[in-house]
Amino acid sequence: MLTYIPFRKAFEVVTGETPVLGEEKVPFMSSLGRVLSRDIVSEFDFPPHPTSAVDGFALPSVPRAGDSFEVTGQSLTGTPPQDFRKGAIKVSTGAFIPEWAKCVVMKEHVELAGRVRVLKGYREGQNINARGSVFEKGEVMVKRGTYVDAGILELISASNNPWVFVFRKPTVHVFATGNEVSDPGESGSIYNASAVAAIGAAKECGAEVSYGGIVKDDQEEIRRAIRNGRNADVIVSTGGVSVGEVDHVLEAVEDEGFEVLFWKVKQKPGKPLLFAKRGNQLFLGLPGYPSSAATNAEIYLKAVLRKMQGIDPIYTTTAVSSGDYSRRPRERHEFARAWLFFDGALKFRILENQLSANPRNFAYSNGLVILPPEVERLSSGEKFEVIPKWGLRKAVVYEPVQVNERKAEDRF
Repeated sequence: MLTYIPFRKAFEVVTGETPVLGEEKVPFMSSLGRVLSRDIVSEFDFPPHPTSAVDGFALPSVPRAGDSFEVTGQSLTGTPPQDFRKGAIKVSTGAFIPEWAKCVVMKEHVELAGRVRVLKGYREGQNINARGSVFEKGEVMVKRGTYVDAGILELISASNNPWVFVFRKPTVHVFATGNEVSDPGESGSIYNASAVAAIGAAKECGAEVSYGGIVKDDQEEIRRAIRNGRNADVIVSTGGVSVGEVDHVLEAVEDEGFEVLFWKVKQKPGKPLLFAKRGNQLFLGLPGYPSSAATNAEIYLKAVLRKMQGIDPIYTTTAVSSGDYSRRPRERHEFARAWLFFDGALKFRILENQLSANPRNFAYSNGLVILPPEVERLSSGEKFEVIPKWGLRKAVVYEPVQVNERKAEDRF
C-alpha cells in the first residue's frame, strides 16, 4: 500500500485502475445525457436530392436582369421528385428542384405577367442545396465518446439513427460514517453534507446511485455497509479514513477483500483519501469534512465515472488571477475553491475561508485552482491551471484546445 503520495501519483493510480464499462443499445431518444460508445454514421445523403433554399423559381439558365421564362411546373415541399419540362419551376423552401436547374431566384426578385421576368442578375448555384451538401451517406456525424445533449440528439435523428450504442451507466453506492452525523430532518448537530456531495457528484456524471445511510464508527457495521454495495461499480464512503481512535474504514475495507492501493495524498483539502480495488470494483474513502469530501469527489470520483463512460477523466485550462493569495506550502498541492469568470480573458477569484470544514465556498465556487506545492503566494495577473466544475459534458466555455491533445496525467 502506498501512503502519503503526491497528488499526480494518486490521480495516475486512480485513473489507471479504472475500467471502461461495456455498452448497451438504446432508442436514440433515450441517449440524451449519455455517452456514445460508437460513432454515429449517416444513413443517407442530406438533402437526398437538390432542394431550394428559398421560395421562388428554379431556372434552367443563369439569368440577367430583364430575362423572362415560361412557367412550366410547380414543386412543393414534401412532394416527390418528378420530371419537369425546362422552364421556370415555382418552388417552395426545401422543395425538390430538377437536376438541370442552374439557380433559384427569390420570388421577391421577379415580376409575374404570364411569364417570369427576373429583376436582377444571379449566379450559378445560387439558392440551391445540392444533394448531400449538408452530410453524405456513410459520413461520421458524431464521434464515439461524445456526450449527447440536445444538439447531438438532433444530429442523431437527422441522420436517421433510431438506435444508438452508449456506455453503460456506472453504479455507485454511497454511505457515511460517524457517530456524530445525522441526515437532514433528524436530531443531531452535524448533518450529512459530505456523503451528499459524493451523491451529487456521481449523479452529475450520470451514475445510478444508491444510498446506504449513516453507519456508526464500528468496524463490523462498516463491513456490512460495504457488503451492501457489493453489486456497485464504485463504493464511496465519507469519514473514518484518518488516524483517529474511531476511524475504521481502512481495516474494514481490507477485511472485505479489497486491496488498498493508497492511503493519504499530499494535497489540501482532502489528505486522508483512501483508494482500493477488488476485481473491477473500486472503493473511494473520502474524508469527513465537507469541503475535503466535495473536492475529492470533484477530482477523483468524477474522473472515475468519466473514464468508465469513455470520456477523458479530467479537463484543465489556464486562468488569470484577479487578486493576491497567500498560503503556506507544506509539500502539498492545494485545490483552492474559486469563482471563474470572463473579463477580457478567463480569470479567477479565490474565495475566502478555505477551511476543510466549510461547505459554503465549495458550493459557491465553479472551479478549483491548482496550486503546486512550491507556490507560496500568487499575485494578480499570474496564470494558473484551473479545473472547471463539470459533469459528463465539458465546460465548453473554458475550452481553448481539444481535450484529447494531452494525456490526462500531463495536465497538472
